[in-house]
Amino acid sequence: MIKYGSFYKVLDELRIAKNMTISEITDGIISERTYLRLMKDDSKVNFTTLSKLLSKLDINVPQFLQFLIHHNKKDNGIARFLIRVHVGHFTDIKPIYEEMKSFKSDSEIEMCVVSAMMLIYLFMIDELSLENLQAEYKKILKILDTYNQNNMIIIYLKLLYQVHFKDDLIIDIKTYTQILSEYKSTLSILYYILSLDIMLLYVSENKLLELPDYEKLLNIYKLYYPSFNMKNLEFNLESYTAYYYQLKNDYKMRDDYLFKSINNAFVVMSPHLHSKYKSVIETTFNIKIDEFLDSYLEKMTTKIEIK
Repeated sequence: MIKYGSFYKVLDELRIAKNMTISEITDGIISERTYLRLMKDDSKVNFTTLSKLLSKLDINVPQFLQFLIHHNKKDNGIARFLIRVHVGHFTDIKPIYEEMKSFKSDSEIEMCVVSAMMLIYLFMIDELSLENLQAEYKKILKILDTYNQNNMIIIYLKLLYQVHFKDDLIIDIKTYTQILSEYKSTLSILYYILSLDIMLLYVSENKLLELPDYEKLLNIYKLYYPSFNMKNLEFNLESYTAYYYQLKNDYKMRDDYLFKSINNAFVVMSPHLHSKYKSVIETTFNIKIDEFLDSYLEKMTTKIEIK
């Protein structure tokens, strides 16, 4: 599915653009021979090595990933479609969706990703029933069961299913928490970050993790989410942080972060997702959003008047 050598080819394009020799970029990190081999190698990327090479170019990993996702002209469209469906950003999705309808790949897992995201998209725009979504998605899961279950793409697709069908438990929370906590990041980082996002959503709404494990996942998410500069992930982070403070019984901090999340969400989020977001927040925090906002604003007004 992922040809890791292509990422090093992009790195090499940046090296050339910055007029740096292979000897200069590899000095003290890896041999020139290894560098050249990596551009032809499909093995997983060593995150530490990648970071050191990028540092020679004065480029950090988030900037590099932004370049890969948004500026690499060889993008086959999957990343763009995946991110838009994941965050519910549909403003420019129709031409990408049409492109995905005719997408073909030799990789079965890659085809599963496209199929799953197309199903989720059709469900989100009310063109597919929940029952049909589940039936079709189960066909995809059956295919994925023949592959290594520690594959981050498969983990993402299973978490996505679990969020939609909570009564059909197909994941073990402890196992998946451990996998996500101990995962050694490579350039499958897109699926890793989105998996963290879904996992935090799922365990928050269903109150499935104790503070130490939740904090561990949250801290990893905080570290990596800037790789994708999207407001949707930002207000998600604010709601997860609010839940973290709820676990700590710090309701002052909880309310501050929750207020930020709600306001950012309703400004940025597509209108058709408002009711879904509202339902998740009210379930997670056991509140009524309108009552919460009124109460919070009243407190803020009182503080201003006192000052």
